[in-house]
Amino acid sequence: MAKQHPDVKKRIYALLDELAAEQAQKLAFDQRPAKWAVQIGTHADTASLIAAIEAKGFKIGDWSRDLLGKIELAKEPGAVEVFEITPGDVGFTGLVRRDRFYEEVAKLWFVPVPAEVGPQALLQFGDELELNVWRIIGSEPIAGSCGRLALFSIVRDVDGVWLLDFYGRPDRKWRPRSRFLFRRK
Repeated sequence: MAKQHPDVKKRIYALLDELAAEQAQKLAFDQRPAKWAVQIGTHADTASLIAAIEAKGFKIGDWSRDLLGKIELAKEPGAVEVFEITPGDVGFTGLVRRDRFYEEVAKLWFVPVPAEVGPQALLQFGDELELNVWRIIGSEPIAGSCGRLALFSIVRDVDGVWLLDFYGRPDRKWRPRSRFLFRRK
């Protein structure tokens, strides 16, 4: 009976992809595959990037829209391979400050990504995001119009696929399972 279900093939492949991603997270850092190769430098300005995101039906939070006006887009097209790393991956078992987490990640040859990776990852991979899995863009914090430091985040929730943000202060604390995207040095 289950074999007759119209979505059986799609669901089986989705489960296999999920299990493969789980296994990849267990690999040593130097053996982990990149999560995505995010293309940057594909839009002349943030207005066209916003238009492309909205054309796909994705949503942008108010603070994130403000932050988009503060980032610099790459002048030339290129790819940034991003790796998903959690504070727990680098040994933290409790809440950890953002600055301390970034220091530990740097010791493993991972560095912040350009802030443009946030909206571009949403645009390019938003259809693949799992429900309620938040990914924080591991960039240097962006100062919004009010001076508040923030980091982009991307998520699919019951209301859609979103570009949102979190406080990016150095003393902002993160759980061991928080998922960040960084690049290799």
